[in-house]
Amino acid sequence: MNETKIFATAAERLAAIKKLAAAVADMERAAALVNNAKDEVLNAGLRDAHERCRVAYNAYQDGLPRPALSRCPFTGAIVHLAIDSFGLDGPWWNYEVPARPGDDLPATVFAVTGAVNIKGNFSKLTHLCKPGPAVPYVVPRLLVDPRVKAVVSTLKVGRYDAYPVIYYAEDTPHELARVNRWGTDHYAAEMPHGEGYTVTVPDMAPDFDCDLEFYIRTGRLQWIMPGDAGLTLRGTTGQCPYLGLEGRRYPVAMQDGKMWSNLVDMTVADAAGAEIHRDTNEQGGRP
Repeated sequence: MNETKIFATAAERLAAIKKLAAAVADMERAAALVNNAKDEVLNAGLRDAHERCRVAYNAYQDGLPRPALSRCPFTGAIVHLAIDSFGLDGPWWNYEVPARPGDDLPATVFAVTGAVNIKGNFSKLTHLCKPGPAVPYVVPRLLVDPRVKAVVSTLKVGRYDAYPVIYYAEDTPHELARVNRWGTDHYAAEMPHGEGYTVTVPDMAPDFDCDLEFYIRTGRLQWIMPGDAGLTLRGTTGQCPYLGLEGRRYPVAMQDGKMWSNLVDMTVADAAGAEIHRDTNEQGGRP
């Protein structure tokens, strides 16, 4: 990836978002005209609008920061994640149609979740945004498996503290249902023979445990000190900045100036077969 394309300022990023929004609106208008009147000229206009939209999407995705956020506890590999750290108003945070580039993640990455501590007034978002709880959490059913470990770290998303939690597995437990990728309505993975699939799962209360001390003490969760450029993995509870944080301990949804709980009222057993969809694709994908 050409690093010179990364947004240097918030103004550059905002200009790319506005250009993308205009391109999407143009494409929707062109599509409506084609649907109402079959005409080759209109079809050509739709193709042009689609191309402008594709270029605008790529410009936004290419400009996203790619900070080093985590380190694999099995291999030591550093994990860079493309993320819109300028704010939740960016289409990276669009729950239903996120604009995200493909991340070149280590093979040991099993799942990516996170939290954002939204304090005070928040922006009126036009898209549906589901950034998680206000404090970091773990998914107990993943860490029950001895093959899985997690690492929590932190970064700023606009003026908010955010907490990515990345799960790793040296030997991928293919039979273990994962969780939706942070801020989206699905996760993507591969079957043992390489066929890709996507799954959408509901946000259930048992999947959100914000009491991290037990998981650190038992070696299932490690953490990275804020500001540690070396990404040193730590496994003790002493001086851990992620313990005892105040804030909402349930995931939220946001749109049109409103915020509400995103929890689904069901147990893990209830949800065992409650996947909203499961689609396969030839190319597969990472979680």
